[in-house]
Amino acid sequence: MLLYLFLGIVVCLFAYLNKYKGAESGLLISFFTIFIFSAIRYDFGNDYQSYLEIYRDITSNLKSSLSGYSRYEFGWVLLNIIFCKTSFESIIFFTSLVNSIFFYNYIKKYVSPNYYLLAIIIYYFDANIFLISLSAIRQSISILLILISIDYLNSKKIVLFIIAFIAAINFHFSSLILLPILVFFNWSNNRINLKYIVFFLVIFFSFFLLKDILKEYLIVVTVLFFENRYGTLESDASMNILNFIAYLTILIFMFISHNKLDKRFQYFSKLLMFGIVIIPIDFILPLAGRLSYYFLTLSVIVFPKIFAVLNNLFLKYLFLLIIVLILIIRLFNFFTSDTYSIGYGTYKTIFYH
Repeated sequence: MLLYLFLGIVVCLFAYLNKYKGAESGLLISFFTIFIFSAIRYDFGNDYQSYLEIYRDITSNLKSSLSGYSRYEFGWVLLNIIFCKTSFESIIFFTSLVNSIFFYNYIKKYVSPNYYLLAIIIYYFDANIFLISLSAIRQSISILLILISIDYLNSKKIVLFIIAFIAAINFHFSSLILLPILVFFNWSNNRINLKYIVFFLVIFFSFFLLKDILKEYLIVVTVLFFENRYGTLESDASMNILNFIAYLTILIFMFISHNKLDKRFQYFSKLLMFGIVIIPIDFILPLAGRLSYYFLTLSVIVFPKIFAVLNNLFLKYLFLLIIVLILIIRLFNFFTSDTYSIGYGTYKTIFYH
């Protein structure tokens, strides 16, 4: 964890310096640093060994894999076959490169240089974005493709949206559930009114207050849809009242600032709101809670935009303080949890392990 924090300071420093003349490559250096950290890792992340076994399974049974008899998504099978003559470490290198290039360009496209620091803080220190991508490798690729498809849908490029969305499904089947959500929020009015606010709050309060009742139904739906293909189903954890208040406060800030955003960001903002209101699921049913990861990644571009449009200085920095507190608590819980402490306990590289 200390190495990760030190690296985070370096990454944030270069992102901050990017806004000054002569240091315009700061964000690029930040992502290059992140890329190196990700690309040379060895057995770092809960699912590293599982993916290594999948690689061996696919590459040792090329005939059945090519014939479509693999139990893994076609996109992931194809990627493993492409690198079958090299090594699993080549896949780690490639996926790390793709992630770094994508998010570098994503932030460059949607975030002002004045707010690169906030964007990189959210990307790097939110355990559900960068850190989890080192373990949930298939879903991390699917998330990138979903973000691309969101861009296409927002621009009314329907054919490209369909292509990107189908590609996402072929890396992680869970993304299929997102289709009605993406389409609904895109076809509805981008501005929010009292009806939308009530809709989001009812969902949020329901998942928090009625979690024990809803859990049984969610388990049935999850088993039917995923067929136990993605691992652990239940969790004994629950969202505490402090987490609830923190996320509720973030939602309130989003409600306040939403209609000040331009039209394309209003669509991103609504999707992020939906991702936040289903966060309580992640505490009781991690597998179903993975759906929130697709939307929470949008915080990398939406939160800096909200920070920019908030005119009241007190509200502006209160919003920032709450984001930082949530990131600190989430990061601490991540590294100290029984679920992730072993897989992320010691950073090892391909050169020394």
